[in-house]
Amino acid sequence: MERGNAQALEYAERLDNSVADAQLKTFAERRTVMEKAHLWQRGQMLGLMAGVLSALAAYMLHLLRRLDSQLDDASVEAPELLAAPIASSKAEPTSRLVPTPHR
Repeated sequence: MERGNAQALEYAERLDNSVADAQLKTFAERRTVMEKAHLWQRGQMLGLMAGVLSALAAYMLHLLRRLDSQLDDASVEAPELLAAPIASSKAEPTSRLVPTPHR
C-alpha cells in the first residue's frame, strides 16, 4: 500500500511521461522474462515426457527379451515334443494343444 501510494503521488506530481515510460519498460522486461520462463517450463515438460516414454520402452523391451528367452528355454527343453508326430485316437477329441516352435 505504501509503495503504491508513493508511486501514485510521484505520478501526480510529475505531469510528464517519465513515470509511464519507466512502467512500460519494466513491463516489457517482465514480459521477456516470463516468456523465457514459459519456454523453459515447456522444455522441462517435454524432457520429462521423453524420459517416461523411454523408461516405458525399456521396460517393454525387457519384457520382450524375457519372453524370448523363456520361449527359447521351452523349445530346448522339449524338442522331442516338437518333432514327434501327434497320434490321436478316435475316442479323444482333437483339441489338444500342440507345442510349436516360436520362430
